[in-house]
This record gives sequence, C-alpha cells and structure tokens, in this order.
Amino acid sequence: MTIKQLKSNLNSIKNSIGWKNFPEEKNELLVQAFVRRSYSQEHPEWQNNQVLEFIGDSVLDYFLVRKMCNPVYKQFGSFTKNFQFVSSKNEGDLTEIKKKYVNGNELSRHIDNLKFTQFLILGGADENNNVRNKKAAKEDLFESIVGAVALACNFQNEVIDKVCSTMLEWNGTSTRNNKSDKKVSEMRKLVGKVDFDNAVQSLTILNQNKYIPTPKYDYKGGNKDGSPKWFCTCSVDGYGGRINSSAQSKKKVARQIAALGILNIILGYKNE
Repeated sequence: MTIKQLKSNLNSIKNSIGWKNFPEEKNELLVQAFVRRSYSQEHPEWQNNQVLEFIGDSVLDYFLVRKMCNPVYKQFGSFTKNFQFVSSKNEGDLTEIKKKYVNGNELSRHIDNLKFTQFLILGGADENNNVRNKKAAKEDLFESIVGAVALACNFQNEVIDKVCSTMLEWNGTSTRNNKSDKKVSEMRKLVGKVDFDNAVQSLTILNQNKYIPTPKYDYKGGNKDGSPKWFCTCSVDGYGGRINSSAQSKKKVARQIAALGILNIILGYKNE
C-alpha cells in the first residue's frame, strides 16, 4: 500500500469509522494514523502514528468511562439521593471492567472487521516481518485513528462518541454483541421462569455454572414506627450498581426482592 493508494480510499475509511465529514483540509492527519514508524524512518517527510496512538488511547478511556458512568448503564456505580457517587467495586474491579471492552484482542478484532490492515503504510522491515497482521499493530492503528479524529474535531464529544461507538460496534452495554446475546440466552434457559420465589436460587445456579461472580448481599436491620424492618442490598460484579430493598420483619423477603432486581438486570429483563 502506498500513500497515494491510501488517499484514494480515504472517503471509504471515513464512512467506515462513522465520520464521513472528516474535514478534507485535515486529511493528512487521518493518513498519518496509518503510517508506521518504520515507514517514517525511510520517508522523513511523513510523521508516524505514535503520538496519535497515545492520544487515542486516552480518548478511548475517556469515552468508555463516560459511558460506564451513564445512569442508564450504571456499570461503575450510581448516584445516591444526595448526589454522591457510590460503587460496590474497588479500583481493581473497575479497571477489569474497562479492560473487557478496550483491550488488545478487542481492538485488533475490530480493525479486522473494518478491513483496515490493508491500508497500513509500512517500511521494508515491517513488511518483511508481516507486522501488518500482528495484533499489536492493529491495536496501535485503532488508537491512532481515534487520536486523529479527536485532533481533527478539536475533541468534540459528539464526534468522538459517534466514531468510538461505530468502531467498537457499541450497543450500550457490550462490544461483543453476538457473544453477549448467546450468554444471556444460555442463562435464561438455565434458570427458566424468573419470579420472586426463585430469584435467590437462580443467582446461585448462575454462579455455580460460572456465568456470574458470587452475588453479594448486605443486610441491615431497623425499625420504622415501632415495627421491625430489614434492608438488603444485592450486587454482582460486572453488572453495575446495586439493588436496594426493604421488607417488614423478614430478612428473607428483603433478600428475595433485591435478588430479583439484579437477576432482571443480568438476564436483560426490565427491572420493575
């Protein structure tokens, strides 16, 4: 692939990344995203994509964190009534959630889906070592394109969101739609009908079959108007937020209510 051939394909590339209006006067920024260091060493008139890669990596993190903190998804946590942000997860847990969506394997897979490796501009050494088809080069390319877009649009969230969502095949909860849909289907089949009476048992079954981490229950007893009351919080790592419930007198009832709420989230049912 030559620079001239790459430029002749820019309109197709712009459509594929979800920003067909990428400004023409900044086209060479998009071209730069495809230029590897090995090529720029042989052709000093061209800048390589290393700085764009660094920028794109940070932009992807920002995009994902904003999505994960969206009240609709509650993947990282949620707000209390007095507007504090709470999460049942620690920093390590949150990092692992983020890595599920943005990691070398995922970014490489998306570049393959976009068929962009054919456009990489490589020096002789990289061509000889088949760098074009290596995971690291594909990951670098993905991040470089995002970096080029961010600079070209002056970091406008609307444009960045559109491009990142398109390139990541983002559907709001997962970048692995087919795999996720299959998993949900398997879990629904395993537990059968979901209701108040079997909610706790269903979560246990899903955990025993290694579909979900161990559910966590936190209890607190109290009184209201002289009547005993139980409060329960249920959470499952990786499924966002916590379900709070309360019940008069019976601890078991409060647990079942909370478990049903989390189970509906996991199985993709509307949480009433």
